[in-house]
Amino acid sequence: MAVLSHPLQRDVHHTSAGDVPRGVCRDWTRHDGQVVETGCSCRQDTSWSTLPGACGADDSFLMPYNTINSMVKIKQRLEAQFNLNPSLTILAGLMAGILPFAMDPEIKAIYALILPLLAVATTWILLNPTLCFKIGLSSIIGFSLTLLARSPSEKHYDSMLPDRNCGAVVVAEVVDATCSSSDASSWMSQPYPMKIIVRKFKYSESDEWKDTEGSSAVILPRECPRLGYGDTIVMRGAFILPDPPLFKGDFDFNRYLLANGTRRIFKAEACEIESRPGKYDIYRNVLVFRDFLMNKSVDGMKDVENKKIGAAIIFGCRQGLNAEDRRNFLRSGTIHVFSISGLHVGIIAVLLFWAFRWLPFTARHLVVPIVIFLYVFTTGMPPPAVRAFLMISVWCVQRAFLYPSSPMNSVYFAASLILISNPFALLDLGFQFSFIVAGFLVLSWNNSEKWVASALELSRWLPSGGGFTFYILRTRFFRTLLRSLITSLIAWLSGLGLCLVYQGIFVPSSIITNFAIIPFVSLFVAAVVVKMLVFPLVPLANFADVVSEWSLNVIRGASEFGASFGNEYLLKPPLIVLVLFYVAVTVLVMAGRKKVFFISAAAIVLMVSLCYWKCSSSYGSVFVLCGGESQEPVIAVCPPGKRGAFVVNASSKETSRPLLNIFAGRGIDYVDTLLICESRKDFCAGSRYVLTGTRVSNLIIPEKYRQSWFSKNTVENASASGSEIKFISGDSTISGRGNLSYRAEKREGCGADYFIEYILPEYRIELKILDRGAGVKLLEINTPGSTNIKMELINTSVPSMREFKLEAL
Repeated sequence: MAVLSHPLQRDVHHTSAGDVPRGVCRDWTRHDGQVVETGCSCRQDTSWSTLPGACGADDSFLMPYNTINSMVKIKQRLEAQFNLNPSLTILAGLMAGILPFAMDPEIKAIYALILPLLAVATTWILLNPTLCFKIGLSSIIGFSLTLLARSPSEKHYDSMLPDRNCGAVVVAEVVDATCSSSDASSWMSQPYPMKIIVRKFKYSESDEWKDTEGSSAVILPRECPRLGYGDTIVMRGAFILPDPPLFKGDFDFNRYLLANGTRRIFKAEACEIESRPGKYDIYRNVLVFRDFLMNKSVDGMKDVENKKIGAAIIFGCRQGLNAEDRRNFLRSGTIHVFSISGLHVGIIAVLLFWAFRWLPFTARHLVVPIVIFLYVFTTGMPPPAVRAFLMISVWCVQRAFLYPSSPMNSVYFAASLILISNPFALLDLGFQFSFIVAGFLVLSWNNSEKWVASALELSRWLPSGGGFTFYILRTRFFRTLLRSLITSLIAWLSGLGLCLVYQGIFVPSSIITNFAIIPFVSLFVAAVVVKMLVFPLVPLANFADVVSEWSLNVIRGASEFGASFGNEYLLKPPLIVLVLFYVAVTVLVMAGRKKVFFISAAAIVLMVSLCYWKCSSSYGSVFVLCGGESQEPVIAVCPPGKRGAFVVNASSKETSRPLLNIFAGRGIDYVDTLLICESRKDFCAGSRYVLTGTRVSNLIIPEKYRQSWFSKNTVENASASGSEIKFISGDSTISGRGNLSYRAEKREGCGADYFIEYILPEYRIELKILDRGAGVKLLEINTPGSTNIKMELINTSVPSMREFKLEAL
């Protein structure tokens, strides 16, 4: 019987053997292959009792030693993680080189070097020179690739164009994999915008062509032929520079384009096909076969919207989704079912392993990744799909040759490859969601299994009333049920931080909604696969149609229910809170002790509660937006707390979309009243974005709304979304939750003056919009207890936004 350790070393070596209180010695021995506690050697040998750390003695002498030893442990664990996951070293270096440019794409290169140098210095001091060299080399690669991606080549079209919007005639090649050129796909809309590669352009018809390169996103005209991948098209229109965000936290379209490798938008006025690819073009033929499968999988469905949702779930063709379905899936936290990712690849992999079960073990694990690659290839290879494919491919290859696998290393490996191919993919929302959620699911796997085992521990000791088979089935059922619930909870928790930052939405009900939806997504995919295999056999194909459409109806119904139940808009957390949140989540999923688990869980609850409290106690503001395609101002009154907003006019897309971002950033989840002063386009062209982007309780519009297509469309959208519609004419007073007094005065030689008073139990506000002619309007805002506000609004093509805080309401 050999003694494993000395009693004085208990704090260093035996913390994993049990919770040993300070000052209590334990002696451990190995007996018959098991570790056994033999008691305290201090009582057996009195010579130890006078030493620090022995029973009844003061061990404060060992505190410096324990601190140093803890630091050594942390160092050893970090080195072990880097050794176990070689791709982590590469990813850490790449992130150090890319992150400064991701935070600020316009940063000077000399300042962007600070983070890589800090990473190298930290690794040298805390770890070892070998890791320092590897991370330093990866940092140089990431820094260089990002610098090249930020600065286009001389042949790139963006280098040849002026720093403004300009008209052009363009010859381009369509490279959007979601295009469907088949006539049988007429139910599917064309992508908006569509990705192209600019081959050559000229400023006017009389100029000479300029050969160029670079990808762009094109907005097609209404009258446009159906395009397919590889088509060469000629377009007349203009290159458009995206407008910068109106305020901090507004959607930055420039960063979105950069993440997709695009510099400018091309808005086409006319488009025609110059040529189509040859019949031996491999990728085109693969996508034609994809279109055939897509049409076969949905051709028996009666509801066109179900066809579009089915195409989005199976092949990622999301351009056909209507605004209502998008909103429901977003607000219910189930929008990820339209992003080809681990869920889809996992379902396909399970079906493939079952289909190829007749193959030998090694061959089966080598064939499955090839088939999955073909599937991912047809979806355009978005980052989440590539991540899932790389992870399952690495796992299959290692399993085929009986190599030990590290799932986290697969995550790091996939992220590194994608960032090497496009460093600005780090800005892509799909990339962030996919890798953060997948990383936390893998990271929490061991603890999840322990939690499941602990929950089912009692059932192992209870006699089974139905025999051994019943016991096995019952245990498997409950184990699968608990695993699914824990997985859904961790996926929601790991994505919560990003949801609050990008969308400002808190949806705890999505845990149950996803738990309910995912089995029906699996059933739908399985039904589609069966249908594609047996579609010549009409009875079986018809049965598959019934199952698939029923599954989609359940999925849509669950998302609609989840969107209307249990979701809140909260204030967007600052960066430091986001970092602390994910540190707490990491500790939570890796916690080995109850105390650590509950402390980290309490920290998460505290941070979310803080966001909710800040939202409930926020100050009131009036936002004035003007400019863009319309010259009529948009006025949004956001009262304190989480009350509904009051909006006057929705004049254009350039002002209505930022308005929704304002609401999301302030935690406002609905518009109490939307007032349209006149039925002309300048007053309501952007109303569809407001009505489909958030809930509008009341729409107030002139009774002669049929005089304009835009106001008529506004009423139709409001009716479809369930808003209460009220009509005004001349001097009007509308009663509801609030009392609205409205008066319009026409003036000769000018437009009209508008006098609005909106009274709620919580506050009262008076607005005056006075037309001064020559494109100038005077806005007056009066509220009791606050300073009256007056400002001039001058017509401009550049959108602008101003905020006025309301001191007392």
